[in-house]
Amino acid sequence: MVIELPFVAERKGKPVDLRIPLSRERVNTLVMDLVEKTFQLVEKVLGEKNLPRADIQEVLLVGGQTRMPLVQGKAHQFFGKPPRKGVHPDESVALGAALLAESMQEIDSVTLVDALSMPIGFAMPGGRFRKVIEKNTQIPSKSKLPPAACARTSARAGHLSGRQRQDHRQRVTWARSGSRRRWPGSG
Repeated sequence: MVIELPFVAERKGKPVDLRIPLSRERVNTLVMDLVEKTFQLVEKVLGEKNLPRADIQEVLLVGGQTRMPLVQGKAHQFFGKPPRKGVHPDESVALGAALLAESMQEIDSVTLVDALSMPIGFAMPGGRFRKVIEKNTQIPSKSKLPPAACARTSARAGHLSGRQRQDHRQRVTWARSGSRRRWPGSG
């Protein structure tokens, strides 16, 4: 395969085109870490739901990249069965949304349930994270603060969400209530 991008630059008043040969092996090398990470996430989700791979009856691959032989091969290896070929990977999401919309017109009551994809909590002194609502909790949801937090008359609190420590530090929204008293060690 050759990647061709016409007129990416101009040199001495003339257009310069980009032509890069790209083999399947090179593409596989470039995307392998992403494919491996994808199946690590699938393994994690199955583990969180206590669902063994053997209980998966059919494998459907959705999205353009799932047409890659590498992805199909990894799916076959991971689940021990080949992915189903009768589904158009690019159209399946739109088709599913259309089928859901149609079913909502015909059925008197449909309940869609949403859940948190990550825990939500508060920043604590020393860079710690105190979860208030766990991952996979159905929303909307209510949660009570720990008794020590309820006894305070004021606090400076950071609302956090994320999967890893660095995520917590990056997604901080500070809110103040009452006086400007600070937590010990918070600076």
